[in-house]
Amino acid sequence: MKKNTFLILLLLLTFSCNSDDKKNIEKIHNLISQNKIDSALIVIKAEKKIKHDAVLSKFVKDKRKDINELIRLKHKAAKSYENIENSIIKSRSIEFVKEIMTSLSDSDFKKLKKGDLKTIFLKPQKLNDNFIGLMSSEAHNRDSFVKEIAEEASKKEAFLESRRKFLEDSRKEEIQKNTRKDNVEKQFNKRDGSHIKLTKFIKENMHDPSSYEHIETKYKDNKNYIFVTTKYRGKNAFGAKVITTTSINTDIDGNIIKVLK
Repeated sequence: MKKNTFLILLLLLTFSCNSDDKKNIEKIHNLISQNKIDSALIVIKAEKKIKHDAVLSKFVKDKRKDINELIRLKHKAAKSYENIENSIIKSRSIEFVKEIMTSLSDSDFKKLKKGDLKTIFLKPQKLNDNFIGLMSSEAHNRDSFVKEIAEEASKKEAFLESRRKFLEDSRKEEIQKNTRKDNVEKQFNKRDGSHIKLTKFIKENMHDPSSYEHIETKYKDNKNYIFVTTKYRGKNAFGAKVITTTSINTDIDGNIIKVLK
């Protein structure tokens, strides 16, 4: 019984809200039909705030945290008012005038100049009439609008092409970078990090190659060459174990091109 009562109350509340919205929309349309556009905007702003506050209150009460969801819910709640508001904004927008006027056929443009254009661009009708009036007052600028939009389209195309090239170059650079990194890493022993060809070089020049003990190896990619330095322990000519450091420059394939010390 309680559940049914709750459902009935919920339906009545929804109907009441929809009824209020309908009355408010009619009020806004009446203001627009009387060309009281600024007054209509005041009502729209007030009703949007009421809708947004109600959504925010429930959002907080329900302990939700997703901001994107909040934005979506606010938009959904005030959609009817936002649609009219957007139409008002467009009816006063020179940018929208440019967009529509430059897309008109020659025959429709002639109708515009004669005051005979009846095409519906916006609703309600009064906004459409105001917009056509604004277009008519700017009709003498059509050629400059066409040129301006063509230039903007050209700039946009150039920007997109530049971005495409940048992304393509970045992708190629990343591939080259990864390939180079792979080639460099192949020069080293995966087990202890020693440089394979440097280790061979060191042993070939030691008094006792069997005494070689790798300690650590470091490297730096200097683009034109790879700098590698190895610290190791081994017997000297007197049989004593000493720690020695040998540094070299190698090419990308690990070949020694210069022994530094």
